[in-house]
Amino acid sequence: MSNVYGNVLRADAKRILRDPFLLMMIFYLPPINFLLRWGVPKLTETVQKTVDLVAYYPLIAAMMVLTVPFIFGAVLGMQMLGEKDENSMTAIVVTPFSFHRYFAARVVLFSLMGAILTVGTHYILGIVTQVSLFKLILVAMVLSLNTPIAALVIASVAKNQVQGFAVLKGSGLLISGPALSFFLPAHWDMLVGVIPLYWPLKAYFLAATGGSEMLFWVALAVGVVGQAIAIHFLYKLFCKNILLK
Repeated sequence: MSNVYGNVLRADAKRILRDPFLLMMIFYLPPINFLLRWGVPKLTETVQKTVDLVAYYPLIAAMMVLTVPFIFGAVLGMQMLGEKDENSMTAIVVTPFSFHRYFAARVVLFSLMGAILTVGTHYILGIVTQVSLFKLILVAMVLSLNTPIAALVIASVAKNQVQGFAVLKGSGLLISGPALSFFLPAHWDMLVGVIPLYWPLKAYFLAATGGSEMLFWVALAVGVVGQAIAIHFLYKLFCKNILLK
């Protein structure tokens, strides 16, 4: 069985290395983060007489951190659509390995990579220093649940890779919705909590601003439960609409 998992990982690596778009999506973030690490303080100095940009540092960092698991999910979702076009998923369903194990192995791989890069993104940016490593790892682990959510949204809604690009653009609401919530008055932002990704982002924001410790743990817990429910629902939808056709 371990050999099968190894074959799955090797196949994913080869598929990514052959696709310039997927490579770009994964590797464009670190350069952007280094640019922001240098550019944001420079911009802060330039506009300091009109705007206190430092007050927005936690939000800037939160948006960049939030983008990481979404991108890995988008890459996985586009790969799944490619496999659907090639009819390779149908072959996997009837093997002893089963599609469920196949999907789980890939989700674990992509989510783990996303969690590691999430931590790296926070430190590369360097504009928020209040978050402890322990809390950052917890937030990254909960945020990584967005990877299968993004993948399943794209793979369930789109019928092929061409439609996948359109869904990818539209699914940006998964990021912009929770991020924009922080411009709402106090406590009203929680109305955006219907979007599961809001809660791990809220936890990160609380850790970055020194907010309520109790609310930090509540946000993490709700984030886990909410995203787990979303994954369960989307996976059932994916199996119904794609695999069983």
